[in-house]
Amino acid sequence: MNGLDTGANPLLLCGSKSGGADTRTCPFTTINGKVNQLDTNTAQLNQAALTVATTGLPPGQQANGGVFYPGAALIDSYNEVTGRVDYNVSSSQRVSLRTFIDKLTEPSGDIAGNMLSVLNLNPWSQAFGERMEFYNEALSHTWTISPTAVNTASVFWMQMSAHNSAAVKDSSGKNMCWSRYITVNELPGQCYMEGFSVGSGGFNGGWTEPSQEVRTTYGLYDNFSKTVGKHLLSFGANLQHQFAQELTQYPTTPIIGFNGQYTGSGLADFLLGFMSSYEQGAGEIASLAGWQPGFYGQDQYRLRPNLSLTAGLRWDPNIAPGVTGGRGAAFVPGQQSTLFPNSPLAGCGKTTARLKMLSRFRDFRDKGRVLVASAAACRSFSSTAGTAWR
Repeated sequence: MNGLDTGANPLLLCGSKSGGADTRTCPFTTINGKVNQLDTNTAQLNQAALTVATTGLPPGQQANGGVFYPGAALIDSYNEVTGRVDYNVSSSQRVSLRTFIDKLTEPSGDIAGNMLSVLNLNPWSQAFGERMEFYNEALSHTWTISPTAVNTASVFWMQMSAHNSAAVKDSSGKNMCWSRYITVNELPGQCYMEGFSVGSGGFNGGWTEPSQEVRTTYGLYDNFSKTVGKHLLSFGANLQHQFAQELTQYPTTPIIGFNGQYTGSGLADFLLGFMSSYEQGAGEIASLAGWQPGFYGQDQYRLRPNLSLTAGLRWDPNIAPGVTGGRGAAFVPGQQSTLFPNSPLAGCGKTTARLKMLSRFRDFRDKGRVLVASAAACRSFSSTAGTAWR
């Protein structure tokens, strides 16, 4: 027989306080008045669990019974550059170039022998490695056509690039991953722990698999303003293209959980190797791209020197972006669900409550791409009105 220490206030494993454990399969019993004794004829401590626990979970017991695993001290690095150049081509034309660059580097807070040192849950007291870059570049041209007419055109390019990951290490400094301890398949050359959880008084690991996401936007904005008597007329167009690329190894790394359903204690289930959940997939690679045009007109009318009235109209056609690989979800006006044929018919002009009922989305294809639509397609026009008084 072997004993299992479950803390200062022992939980009665497999007993009435076990929280629903199945007494038919639970290997713990009471021997000679001593509770929580493992019947080694029924089960043995799992060698893989013992190795993970002894090499990846350092002691950190506090007087109040709580456990805290701090991460390493970190120094984040921020490098920012901003600049602007203005050039007067003539008395009526000016060209401006603006740049803003921001780079963040945050090292991983992993500590050898402490697999919880990169736990990235609230209150975010630990850290996983990040490298983020942000670029914002714009070139604008302002042309004073006449004393009453001005045109401003701008071209721009923006990009946000985010990369993050953290490899937890055992007490020998080697990366920890389940393929080192049990027979599972993982990506060649990769070794990460992902979403490891031990419930019912246990612990939770972080979600720190390598992930990358890059978003790029470029476009052209143009605005023409003309003063006619008491009217200030403005007309313009916005045209921009957005591209988003996601590449993450989630969930290629096995996501394993122990919830205490066998013994009443997540820790006991873990040490015995009684797994409650297992999840693994092929990772996520997604590319989304599309154009976003917009057109507007506005009139600002000065009723009095201290009172102005403004009215305008804007049109933003909802051109659905294309999703690579046939992935996407859509609200399709007029389409009936085949999975739930009794659900309301999707369409424009319905009440907000009715639209909220349309929670079942379906894919629809156009020339090999999946188009992502939304209820915004029903209302591409918007109007503005306002007054100013001083």
